[in-house]
Amino acid sequence: VENQPFLDAISAAAIRSLDSYDLPALSWLADLGLSCSEDLEARLDSHVATVWAKFPDSLDGVDANFQKAIRGLELDNLGVVGSRLLLRRLGAEDASSHFEERALHAIRKHRRESFACDP
Repeated sequence: VENQPFLDAISAAAIRSLDSYDLPALSWLADLGLSCSEDLEARLDSHVATVWAKFPDSLDGVDANFQKAIRGLELDNLGVVGSRLLLRRLGAEDASSHFEERALHAIRKHRRESFACDP
């Protein structure tokens, strides 16, 4: 259940401190759907651009230096919004709403079946 006054308070605090957030914080905040989401996404995109700049031009560049640079981000994921921003830079487009509906249906079905077997 969403508590809109609470989310509005988070949004107000986030917008005041926008320039001080690092990549992990922005990745998390951008996924909350706050009223300042456009500002958060724009700031996150600038960080994602920095991550993208670390990517090599070919598989030959996926070496120890690249791995060290990625580990140096100290981040296990970019969140939903950040991952989509990175995927767009890779050339992957957003899925159609029809695909998303089918995927959600398959996920829900799998969860129902998995939990039904769980003792």
